[in-house]
Amino acid sequence: MARQQVRNYEIATDAARLNLLTNGGFEIWQRGNGPFNTNNAYTADRWQVTFGAGSTASVSQSGSANADNSGQCLAFTFTGGGGYTNLAQNIENSLVWSIWNGRTVTFSIRVKTTGAGVRAFIYQGSNQYSTAHTGDGTYQTLIVTRLMTGTTPVNVGLELNTGSGVAYVDNAMLVMGSVAADYAPLHPADDLARCLRYYEIIGASSAASVVLRGYCGSLAALQSTLRFTKKPVTPTVTKVGTWTVSNASQPTVPNVDLDSTNLTVTNTGTAGDTFANNNGGGACITIESNP
Repeated sequence: MARQQVRNYEIATDAARLNLLTNGGFEIWQRGNGPFNTNNAYTADRWQVTFGAGSTASVSQSGSANADNSGQCLAFTFTGGGGYTNLAQNIENSLVWSIWNGRTVTFSIRVKTTGAGVRAFIYQGSNQYSTAHTGDGTYQTLIVTRLMTGTTPVNVGLELNTGSGVAYVDNAMLVMGSVAADYAPLHPADDLARCLRYYEIIGASSAASVVLRGYCGSLAALQSTLRFTKKPVTPTVTKVGTWTVSNASQPTVPNVDLDSTNLTVTNTGTAGDTFANNNGGGACITIESNP
């Protein structure tokens, strides 16, 4: 008997499909729990907040009490003020170029709010919107479907442009096809691996976990290679905080590649033992790549 293929529009929302988003469950917050209230700030991993003139927004992690059957969710406090406030995830361009052109995608996200007018969107040159949340204070699924054309950059998210309030946001899915998919969490290891492709911290939680030490001539440089998860584009590598040093300058990161950098200190005058470490007081290295 010949096998028949089930078309996408014939399947139910509970049919498992690959989520094309990173951190769709808002479980990973490498930058901290917030509040994040600066325009264009990244909040939960891969989710960016933006707002227009006259508007404000603040994003924080919220626990299971407000979550949609999950461990964490995102609390989005907004004030319209005549402008817009957005929470969005930019889609890596390589996905758009190689997979999406000429195909239909569907974005769905769970939102709880008492503020009417919150809408989900898919942006590619212009926004295409879902119907708005009714503002009844319960979780509702906002769904928007769009045919993708060309290779113009894409992002998906929420727009809040009327009134003010708090929206609790959870369990976002982006799938191929015209039918939304119920949220299915990734294994935590896979979820974290997706996040580390774009942002990671080395040495944030352990005292003196990053150490550069050796015999060094007077005023000479001491270098070591620091490796990290391979990034999609050349990342920004930042030395954070004041490191513990002896006979050495503060570390610098002069040469950056997709998966590594040079960690460098300079001997400050006397030939001999030269070292630096991150001392555990919040000193660390951050690596960020947001294509």
